[in-house]
Amino acid sequence: MKSLNHMVQHELVENAVRQPCRHASGSGVFQVLSGASMAIANYFLYSVAMVVLARHVFDTHTFGDFSAAVAAVTVGATAGTLGLEKYLLKFIPACRVRGDLNLVRGYRRFAPVAVLVVSLIVGSVLMLIWALSEQDSALHHPSFLAAIIALPIVVLGSYLIEVTTANGAYISGTVIYRIIFPALILAGVFVVDWLRSPVTALHAVVMWGVCWSIVLVLLLIVAGCTVPRSERKGHCSFQRIAWVRHSSAYLTYSLLLSMMANTGVLVLGFISSDKENTAIYAAVAQLGALFVVISTAMNRWYGPQISSILEAKDADSAQRLIKSRRLIMWGIAVLYVAFIVLFGKQALSLFGEDYVTGHTALMIIGISTVISSINSIAPIYIQYTGREWSVPVMLMIAVVLSFGFTIPGAFIWGLEGAAGGYALATGMLFISFHLYARHIRRKQLRAIGRTDLSPII
Repeated sequence: MKSLNHMVQHELVENAVRQPCRHASGSGVFQVLSGASMAIANYFLYSVAMVVLARHVFDTHTFGDFSAAVAAVTVGATAGTLGLEKYLLKFIPACRVRGDLNLVRGYRRFAPVAVLVVSLIVGSVLMLIWALSEQDSALHHPSFLAAIIALPIVVLGSYLIEVTTANGAYISGTVIYRIIFPALILAGVFVVDWLRSPVTALHAVVMWGVCWSIVLVLLLIVAGCTVPRSERKGHCSFQRIAWVRHSSAYLTYSLLLSMMANTGVLVLGFISSDKENTAIYAAVAQLGALFVVISTAMNRWYGPQISSILEAKDADSAQRLIKSRRLIMWGIAVLYVAFIVLFGKQALSLFGEDYVTGHTALMIIGISTVISSINSIAPIYIQYTGREWSVPVMLMIAVVLSFGFTIPGAFIWGLEGAAGGYALATGMLFISFHLYARHIRRKQLRAIGRTDLSPII
């Protein structure tokens, strides 16, 4: 806690220095590489916790009950935020550049109340699902009910993660969510295993909820400490309908992207007579998601910077930021590809010897992951230029194409066909995002007479 407090104080000083010119904060190499490193640590800590639960604490049935409860509530939490936490990263930095702090204060008051109200509505729907589910199903288990009770905590925590980023406390917020949270989960697994024998799914879900509660308290402290003084008191202006309309585009994008990421598992689970392929594909997808986790963590820092730069029409800062990001992303991409080519089989063998057969599928998905991660800033750029609904519409088309490619691919070539269908649709989508964002940036540069700059994204 002491080191976290020191980190928050350091960021407060740094924010005070940068307050007059937030959009010119440099390339942020330290911040994004720190975020990437913590994303990798998060990935491995959480994976270790799940492996310990699956192999040493639970039997298969109990682990299934726990996984179903947490997965259902995690999806519910995504819906519960209404996309307001994603829109916040675009809206607040832009308002600061314009000096419109009344709207910032209004948003800070409206958004937390809105996400809590919506989380209660989503919780009611999940409670109905729990009540109507079959007696022996995972969704009627007491663990699912316990997870539903924790839903408001998860939703508010998810919102505050982005608040800390918007406040300039990116490192502190990332440490809490990416390092402290999975470390608490891992420690909680051992504590529950030590205190209770046998351990049930309900015990594990209660532990998960307690960990989220601790994280929520830490995020509340950091978010409260890092709010700029000018935004603490004063008149509030509200644009509630406009905020929900804009944020719903970000929510739709998140939900569709989650659906697309699970295309292969869904298709193989429904049409394949060989259920081993479904399990192998799930393991392959988890390894393939490593680079996505890294790029997502990095984009949480880049998002507010891009919003400020676009509002200030600072073409030179935009050029430096985009160039530095591409350089960092390509460097990580080379390391990632080398890892899955050279050590992919060993990584898959951690799930079991049968999983090694998924190495070809891993390399296929790995290529699409590189394409999507490098160009993942493009949909953010498109949305931050006021074209919020263009992104989910393009993604909706890609989801249809993904199922259209994956279903025949799985029938004809099995595991590799499913991976190839998903990879083709994903590659097409993010290349399209890149081309569209590049077109928008070219028009912006022409409008301000900066044709000397390349419209890179």
